[in-house]
Amino acid sequence: MHERRKKVDKVDILRNKNTGHPAIVVKKQGHQFYYFSVTHSKVVDGVENIKLGVNLNPNDKSVTYVRPILFKDKKQNFEDVYKNWKTLKVDRNKLKKYEK
Repeated sequence: MHERRKKVDKVDILRNKNTGHPAIVVKKQGHQFYYFSVTHSKVVDGVENIKLGVNLNPNDKSVTYVRPILFKDKKQNFEDVYKNWKTLKVDRNKLKKYEK
């Protein structure tokens, strides 16, 4: 029996140079990027994070979370180092309610 494939929604997954953490960039406006920070921690600063269905890194099988806060930072503070990293459309839809 074939395993059912899950659709992948293409978003930019970049490394934030200031934090060293991966970031899911959901909006680009001028020289500003709006993004969600990715972490392995279930809770950060007393706030429970959003659990992703699949780790963005295909080589990492541990549980991954996204902070439920939309951050903003300058475009120059990001770099593209994560090749072949993807997020599931289901996970992307979880973040939509936090995009304000």
